[in-house]
Amino acid sequence: MPDSQFAGIISNAVNKTLSQVYQETPTTFQYWTSRGSNPDFKAAEHYRMSEAGDLELVPQNGQIPYDEGLKDEKVTKAVLTYAKRWGFTRQAFVNDDLGMLSRVPAAYVSAAKRGINKLVYQMLGSNPTIYDGNPLFDTSRNNLGTPGKISTMTMSEARRKMRTQKNQRGLATLNLAPKFLLVPAALETDALQYMRSEADPEGAHSGVANVFRNAYTVIVDAELDTYSETAWYLAADPSIADTIEVTYLRGQEEPTLETDIPFDRLGMDFRIYFDYGVTVLDSRGLYMNAGVAGGEDV
Repeated sequence: MPDSQFAGIISNAVNKTLSQVYQETPTTFQYWTSRGSNPDFKAAEHYRMSEAGDLELVPQNGQIPYDEGLKDEKVTKAVLTYAKRWGFTRQAFVNDDLGMLSRVPAAYVSAAKRGINKLVYQMLGSNPTIYDGNPLFDTSRNNLGTPGKISTMTMSEARRKMRTQKNQRGLATLNLAPKFLLVPAALETDALQYMRSEADPEGAHSGVANVFRNAYTVIVDAELDTYSETAWYLAADPSIADTIEVTYLRGQEEPTLETDIPFDRLGMDFRIYFDYGVTVLDSRGLYMNAGVAGGEDV
């Protein structure tokens, strides 16, 4: 059998499982972030237009007032390439009784998806400086809460701050509602207990209802534990408000796996590459509470 035909058979066998493995890799970023597409590797500009000014009462024969003009905010998003290569010797092919031809590529496919997940949660946990030169979470943005555990008091503060976020000109109230509660593994039990409790755990009497019961979807990801075991976050629906976008090259949302038979040795080489970028588009739909050690409010 010609080497090229052999390589093609191996490549097809591996790629049949690639998509399934990618979809089954346990990540959570895809549930609450948005997806974007860049046509090439050039930095693309994402614009958000501000609100228009309110219409004003005009008396009979009065002059229609000019608006001061719309404003825009610009975010630059780019796609980068992440890649790895490895190989199998001829002996490995002959002795392949452990399914290396499928298991090893599958491991790299899973690693590719975990790479996106890691970058997304790094954007939350590290509180980076974003497009306007300020931290993502800051009191000046009205998206940083009074440190405290998940409770009716801290949740109420968070909901109020998200609802009262203003647009660029400060004229329109966005009235954003949280949809996702993002927590590290350390807070998984606390978050689920609070969201599923019929009675308010902080209520003075057992008959006080938990008004936040099942209000938000709980997303648990251990990547957040790397940065803090007490901090928790809220995120708006990405279809309603810009938050974090994962941008793919030309909409290709899975990695590419390729094979090659080298001339200078007996065996086969593999390479995997993935083109994507992770960008904070806007801070208004995101909220952070640093929490407190030991679960006690300050």
